Amino acid sequence: MLADSPVRAFDHAVASAALDALPLTPVNRALCDYWLSLWKSGALPHRKDFVPSKVRDALPGIMIMEIKKGAYVRIRLAGTAISQVFGRDVTGEDMIALSPEAERAGRLERNAFTADGAATLTMRQADARLGGVKTSQELQLPFADITPDGARLVLFHTSWRPATFEPGVPDVYNTLEHPTGWQAIALWRE
Repeated sequence: MLADSPVRAFDHAVASAALDALPLTPVNRALCDYWLSLWKSGALPHRKDFVPSKVRDALPGIMIMEIKKGAYVRIRLAGTAISQVFGRDVTGEDMIALSPEAERAGRLERNAFTADGAATLTMRQADARLGGVKTSQELQLPFADITPDGARLVLFHTSWRPATFEPGVPDVYNTLEHPTGWQAIALWRE
């Protein structure tokens, strides 16, 4: 399990092995491989090294988030699929405030792992506006960047894509409900 200390001995070989073992969607796998390629001297990559155009298939489902452990999950950048989930651009908003009240504490707790430098994998189901249930796989990968107030920058990607695009109309409902599966992945030597 994860220790309380945010000081980690990140290890590219440990991270690669742990992430390779995950049953990722093809787009999440490509994004993960690209993120792993950005490591320098065994250290987590920095946000400035991440070039979104290198992972074009992932762009609609990408968010760059700023996660302050126990406090907030600020969205710094949101792809078009993310905007369609909410029916509007949510850049600059706090994901915790966007979540149903009953889910806020759990979301803060799950995001604390990524704030400490772990990767996370989440499975989620939502009711589609056009009928049926959509399943998505969400991957969070930490960057090395820490803001002056102690928040970590994080790369987020969801495999979910909208069936149709209608500005201002969400494609799914209950997208921020409790996940159907979740795990934290240590990226360091114990």
